[in-house]
Amino acid sequence: MNVDYREYSRVLEEEGKKYGWGCILVTPEQFKQFLKLTSPRVHLDVGCHKGLLRGFVEKHSDAEYIGLDVWHYNAKISVLASGDLLPFRPNSIDTISFIESLEHIPDYPSALRMAYRVARKGVFIQSVICYDKCALLDRTHYHVLHPETLERLLKLIGFREVKHGLKKATFWLYALK
Repeated sequence: MNVDYREYSRVLEEEGKKYGWGCILVTPEQFKQFLKLTSPRVHLDVGCHKGLLRGFVEKHSDAEYIGLDVWHYNAKISVLASGDLLPFRPNSIDTISFIESLEHIPDYPSALRMAYRVARKGVFIQSVICYDKCALLDRTHYHVLHPETLERLLKLIGFREVKHGLKKATFWLYALK
């Protein structure tokens, strides 16, 4: 899919101001359990925005934090890139998170295949559930996601264990290699 990232970045900045984006970690206990289960040394936050997840990762693990986003948001991030084109060697990152970001990636199956290639241990995903109005109103969403659809896709890609749950209008999911 050909995306004009300059235009998309402008829309992201506009929508971010409207909705007050930042670290929208609705499922902190589940993410904390994922970090404990995987004990990462290196964690990649795809769609890091301003890097607000860094403090949570550093508090609940010994992992080095790497933030990745398509836009700089007036903050210094580690890597300026798209989630479907991860510029890392195979098995070079222990864990990867997509906190309210997977639905913003035009080719999310490619992003998940890339995550499988790059991650040594697993991925954590949090997203607004497909039937919530917020999933449909945000014009930066390329997709509305459903946890069971993602579970099937992740297993097809090669992840061996997938768990998911729902908290209000948000679902969480983790997949282990």
